[in-house]
Amino acid sequence: MHNRLKSLRKKLGFNQGEFAEKLRISQTYYSEIERGSKGFSATVLLSLYALNVNLDWLIGGEGEMFRTSGYIPSDPLLSELILVFKQLPENRKKLVLNYAIDQKGLFDLLKK
Repeated sequence: MHNRLKSLRKKLGFNQGEFAEKLRISQTYYSEIERGSKGFSATVLLSLYALNVNLDWLIGGEGEMFRTSGYIPSDPLLSELILVFKQLPENRKKLVLNYAIDQKGLFDLLKK
């Protein structure tokens, strides 16, 4: 299981510290999980699931690394944005989306 976690981290392009930050755990704890001396907490599993990781693959080695349904971002920043966005209450999601749309409009104006 810990070898699959390491493969996942490398596939997403993170070092241990960066990936631990994405999972909202300490680098020490992450390192212990990857070495196999600690197990996964529910929080870690939920964070990995939010990154579209196939937990059957992670835990049991069955199937593909990522769930086949849903969007699989290749950009680590986009993965983080999606993870954070999914955790927001609905009213905050609308604010974030409107802000992003406004910023895109400003960016487009500046390009002209």
